[in-house]
Amino acid sequence: MYHLQQMDYLKKELHRIISARRDVFELIHESAPDGFWFWDLNEPEALWISPAFANTIGLDGPQTNLNGGKWTERIHPEDRDAMEEWIRNHANGEVFEQSVRYRMDSGEELRANCHGLVITDDGTGGSWFLAAHRITGQRGRATHPSREQKDAISRSQDTPHSRQTVRHNELRKQEHLELLNFINREIPAVLYQFQLYPDGRIAIPYSSTVLMGMFGTSPEEIKRDPEIFFERIHPDDAGRVRKEIAESARKLEIINSEFRVLVPDFGEKWVLSVAQPGREKDGSTLWNGMLMDISGRKYTEQKLIESNRRLESFLEISGEMTSAVEQEDLMQMIVDKAVAVTGLGSGAIYLGSDEELLILAATTPALPADFPEEFRIADPKDHPHASRALKSGTHILIPDTSKAELTPAEKEINTSGNLKSTLFVPIRLRGNSFGILVLSSTGKTHAFSDEEIQLLHGFADQAASAIENTRNFEHLSAHALNLERNIEERKRIEEQLRKSRENLLHSHDLMSYVIKYNSSSVAVHDKDLNYIYVSQRYLDDYNVKQQDIIGKHHYEVIPDIPQKWREVHQRALKGEVLGKDEDLFERADGTVEWTKWECRPWYEADGEIGGIIVYGEVITDRKLAEQQLIESEKRFRQIFESLPNISVQGYDRSLNVIYWNKASEKVYGYNRDEAIGRKLTDLIIPDGMKEEVISNVENWITGGVPITSSELVLRQKDGTPAYVYSNQVLMKNLQGEPEIYCIDIDLKELKETRRELRQTEEQVRESELYHRSLLQTIPDIIFVMDRDGVFLDYKSGNDSNPIFPSTDFLGRHIRDVMPPEAAEKQMDAIQACFGNDEVAIFEVPLEINHDKKYYSASTVAFGKDRVIVTVRDITEYQNNLEKITSLLDIEEKQNESLRNFTHIVSHNLRIHTANMLGILMVLEMEDPEMFRNQFVQMLKSSSENLEETIGHLNEVLAIRMNERQVLEKINLHAALEKAVTGIRMLAEEADVEIVNAVPPDTGVRAVPAYLDNIIMSLLSNAVKFRSPDRPSRVHVTAAGTEGFTVIRFEDNGLGIDLGRHGGKLFKMYKKFHEATDSVGLGLFITKNHVEAMGGRIEVESEVDRGTTFSVYLPDEE
Repeated sequence: MYHLQQMDYLKKELHRIISARRDVFELIHESAPDGFWFWDLNEPEALWISPAFANTIGLDGPQTNLNGGKWTERIHPEDRDAMEEWIRNHANGEVFEQSVRYRMDSGEELRANCHGLVITDDGTGGSWFLAAHRITGQRGRATHPSREQKDAISRSQDTPHSRQTVRHNELRKQEHLELLNFINREIPAVLYQFQLYPDGRIAIPYSSTVLMGMFGTSPEEIKRDPEIFFERIHPDDAGRVRKEIAESARKLEIINSEFRVLVPDFGEKWVLSVAQPGREKDGSTLWNGMLMDISGRKYTEQKLIESNRRLESFLEISGEMTSAVEQEDLMQMIVDKAVAVTGLGSGAIYLGSDEELLILAATTPALPADFPEEFRIADPKDHPHASRALKSGTHILIPDTSKAELTPAEKEINTSGNLKSTLFVPIRLRGNSFGILVLSSTGKTHAFSDEEIQLLHGFADQAASAIENTRNFEHLSAHALNLERNIEERKRIEEQLRKSRENLLHSHDLMSYVIKYNSSSVAVHDKDLNYIYVSQRYLDDYNVKQQDIIGKHHYEVIPDIPQKWREVHQRALKGEVLGKDEDLFERADGTVEWTKWECRPWYEADGEIGGIIVYGEVITDRKLAEQQLIESEKRFRQIFESLPNISVQGYDRSLNVIYWNKASEKVYGYNRDEAIGRKLTDLIIPDGMKEEVISNVENWITGGVPITSSELVLRQKDGTPAYVYSNQVLMKNLQGEPEIYCIDIDLKELKETRRELRQTEEQVRESELYHRSLLQTIPDIIFVMDRDGVFLDYKSGNDSNPIFPSTDFLGRHIRDVMPPEAAEKQMDAIQACFGNDEVAIFEVPLEINHDKKYYSASTVAFGKDRVIVTVRDITEYQNNLEKITSLLDIEEKQNESLRNFTHIVSHNLRIHTANMLGILMVLEMEDPEMFRNQFVQMLKSSSENLEETIGHLNEVLAIRMNERQVLEKINLHAALEKAVTGIRMLAEEADVEIVNAVPPDTGVRAVPAYLDNIIMSLLSNAVKFRSPDRPSRVHVTAAGTEGFTVIRFEDNGLGIDLGRHGGKLFKMYKKFHEATDSVGLGLFITKNHVEAMGGRIEVESEVDRGTTFSVYLPDEE
């Protein structure tokens, strides 16, 4: 910093404030391209000036005799008063904005656009004023072509100011040189190589690491798969980019292309690609190029288009206003259009000044007819915001009326209109105040943009012009009458004018010489726009071929001059001073230059306008340098803030943190507010590293020994380790003090990936060893073949390979080494496993050493074009199978003979028992007395029991002989209902409730007669063996499980002691309860019926608790 007095504490305070407050940093960054000064309001003698601004106003070195009080004497009194009033009344963070005039040592007056901010610190009690500047113009003290003005014109390009401008730019460049070097060195654009081969293949041999942030992929990934480059390009741009690449390869012309890329988890970006092609020896084309993120510029262009649209609307409104005649109509039109263009809810124009009453001239929306007249008049004392705007000549903004300090009159207006945000814009022209334009949002607050504020200033200027034109018309009318009444006065004025012209012509030769050889573009015209003086530079800039143009009309010399400049000339002839610090100028050859120009009237000795003076200066080089500087600074901030996994911390020589990006919060856990101003060693440096870090920083700053990049284990906020790869950069700030920026790459995920990779490698090794060992234990022979049937590899069985004793078969086709039947089966299996993605199995007999062997081959696809064939010797299995088949045939024949024998025996026995029973019946009829004999009754009982036993045996035999009966699909719910109906009377007599809980749509596969017998047997047993101690209940359910339908019969009857009877539960003639009508055959037959249908029956029972029979019937045959 350049300081007027040795006030080192101010340097520290400003540095601390910039680091802590973003609004102060942005004020300097955006509003101080030409410098700033910093004033301690508690110590008015202490003040600093930046080098660029000190140079601009002519201070070539330290001047310790100046202080804050003397410094403010350089400010024009009117501007100084407005500034001091602002400082007194606005210590709440509002920005002071005003055009300020400074007196330079040369006597010239420098005009700058000043943005000021009062900064207070409640903690320390400090109070400062920061003033940021953008130079808008410089003028001499003369107001007509006097000697001083002539000297100023001759010095316009070789004055201290011009030298100061050059030096100012150099100082700005030096202040940011190290910062730009750091950006280019550490945060470059993507450098890349792109290669296109004659056959259409592409490659990206190299790309810098910034590619990840721009494309969302790493250089390694895009090198492996270069098509990712085109996959990331927006579909609407990809075709055009490919065509540009092909055209560049054909013509070997530089690619300069803008296109969009779609980045995962981010969205759309605009990218600029610039690349130089070259032909390689192999015929391919190799581009060396650079990719830059231009999303910000594209966004700015879109905003510019929107701004132009609004400007066109404003110009259209201005055209409409020129057709209005009455001042009242003009004011109403301005308010209506201002509200319409900005979209706000309320607007008004008050006419008057800060020293008189303000009269309401127009309002939107319109006031009601009964609006009180006393409210149409406002006293400035009751409306301080409007008064300050009138006095200062600049706008006043109340962002939120609910939070602002308002007078009762202001509160009444805001409350009645529901006004939330209000902007006061003074209506001024050439230092004269005519009133104020007031725009307000209704219902909710509104953030006025710079564009809207500039637009509303334009409306205020239109209003001022309209008011002045009205007043000028009145004055001119009165003046015309006075001229008619006083001809002599008019002649006197004409005589004075003639003498002024003579005086001007007297100095014509000297003025012509000075201007002609001036290094800038200067032209002086009379009020008829005839040339009086012109510089050679002017002739060159405007490509004027005529050398002697003095006395000729401006539009005759340059007939195609744009309408824009004709309007400027006319406004200047009316007394306006117009100019632009930066304006685009297109030459006749189509090239475009940035220019700085001014068009102002010059005055005769009597004060009348004598003509205009046009100054011009080409500032293209300076403009380009400024744009590059701004872009570099913006890119620096955007890149640092947008780095997702790269944390950046900046700290000074004392290790106080001055910068902390968003990624640092993620890596270390501290947010920006927690980190800024604290010691780096207290935040992230472990105790064991602190002394080393402090020593390394000091050695770098004093001894030039850089800190090497390395992997470090630092400390997070919660005390856990932070694994980073750290790179340090040393640079100097604007004050020339050393600062170090630490760029840390978070290695946490890398560490975790490495750990997982080691675990995976260990698992792979273990798995490989396991499968290798497992493979060695398999006795089968394993072949590896391709999909064409060629043997590639093999593993023999336990001892040898009986199929191929030698390895001569490797590399040969299966048809060349195997019998045709086996070869064709194997080829079919290969095709099947690739077609169905399944294991293909076949069996084949082979003649091995004159013995017939049987083998089973399983084929499975392996990769895209190979199969693994596992061959197992099943000769023993096949021989056993044949033996079993033979034995089963013998058994079937024996069973058939046994069934025939049983049938004959049971048939013959029934004949004899029938004869015996028949004889006993005859005996009963012929000799009843003998029939009642005890021995005869015993014979009768034995015969009947034998008949019953033979019946039971025939029934069992029938079940066994009918095991292959066809199963039918039966509705289980209906079958149960049928059985319940049949047993209902018996159940009601026994007071037993039977519940059919089987769903109506449940079906089973069964033999109908068998199913009916099973249901009836189990239900009748449940009724028969009920408990007399409680209400009896039978509950029947069904459910599917593992290929079976399970029917459960659950009762709460007597139960069965399974410990005693479980082993003989389903045997013939086994009874477990006393019952006269039970023979112990029901469960035996039930089990045989269930098993004959492929099912099974299970029982659960507990004495005196009940029994549950579960019948499992298969769903498929």
